Amino acid sequence: MVRAPPAERAREPVPIVEATMQQPDSYAPTLTYAPPPRPEPPGPPTAPPRPPRRWLRPLLAALVALALTAGGGAVGALVADRGEQPAAAVGPVVVPAATATDGDSADVEAIARSLLRVVVEVNVASARGQGTGSGVVMRSDGYVLTNNHVVDGASSVTLTFSSGERLPARVVGADPATDIAVVKVDRTGLPVATFAPADKLQVGQRVIAVGSPFGLSGSVTTGIVSATDRVITAGQGDSQIVGAIQTDAAINPGNSGGALADGAGRVVGINTAIATGGGSDANAGVGFAIPSETALDVAGKLIAGKPIQLPFLGVQGGQDVSGRPGDELGLATRSGALIQQVESGSPADRAGLRAGDLVVRAGDRQINNWDALVSAIRRSAIGKPLTLTIVRDSRQQTVTVTPTVRPASG
Repeated sequence: MVRAPPAERAREPVPIVEATMQQPDSYAPTLTYAPPPRPEPPGPPTAPPRPPRRWLRPLLAALVALALTAGGGAVGALVADRGEQPAAAVGPVVVPAATATDGDSADVEAIARSLLRVVVEVNVASARGQGTGSGVVMRSDGYVLTNNHVVDGASSVTLTFSSGERLPARVVGADPATDIAVVKVDRTGLPVATFAPADKLQVGQRVIAVGSPFGLSGSVTTGIVSATDRVITAGQGDSQIVGAIQTDAAINPGNSGGALADGAGRVVGINTAIATGGGSDANAGVGFAIPSETALDVAGKLIAGKPIQLPFLGVQGGQDVSGRPGDELGLATRSGALIQQVESGSPADRAGLRAGDLVVRAGDRQINNWDALVSAIRRSAIGKPLTLTIVRDSRQQTVTVTPTVRPASG
């Protein structure tokens, strides 16, 4: 997986986080290629960097490039060191979760008009050149959601609105781990995007991507949800995107930070990466977005100057169980996430989880593979008990584990 290349490409979008959702799932370290167990939320193995781009590798075999048209990737990360104290403002607006059929008969043209009002082009200058990405207006008093890799190392940021107006912006804060950033312009009364949780999206559901691919602002493409709960690792392991939405809607360099909306025009994700064959950064029908829940949660904390904390259980794995591996465990009809290691003294250890346990459900979510478990952990709340349904010695049972804050060294 690769982040979008330098200057001549547009910055790639990444899925957004929802403001009202629970805390992000436990942080998943980068995945390794196979036999060895992977840390708790395993993200696909990182590929060696290939200048001048930063590589991103999901659990898929393809390379994923961040959709970013940049004259050079930025260096360093910006994190808010103090909370913003804004005046009363509208947003973000969060409505009930989208459904598989919700908005399917809606007029795409009308939806596009609505989305174009709240998606901006993000122009960045840095020591390494010029770059272009996208952003979504989340508050009427000038706060705009985008990707960390879009503004990383920026010396200046300018936003271009659908009206053609260009305004200087400043970076309020950025989180490399989730690839979310917030920028602000000195303007009030801006139209605000409507967000909806991504956790109810269904494979095959229609989605719409809006952004500035290759610097072409106000571009709209349509597609479907190809898969959910993907886990991908961005850059050289610096960004872990958990619960990513996979779509075949055309996403290209420059779409980074733009909106992925459902059939009713509600933003369910922030575009951030694409899978390529390795020889080209153009769209190959495999794009990824950050869930709106994650994006809004992180963005809200960046604005308030609060630390970004991720849930932690202390399990490692990466093996999915189905078919023959299930037979070996006496679980021919089961599928789930197989725990291979439990960290000593961790929440999982204290709860009694063991290597060899097969997790088949987390709370009310069915777990069919390791990615699904990683996403469920990331969606859990720190300090709030989480019930896991496991199979041990061919018998099903439940274990209650309470996530803690992931250690800084984890």
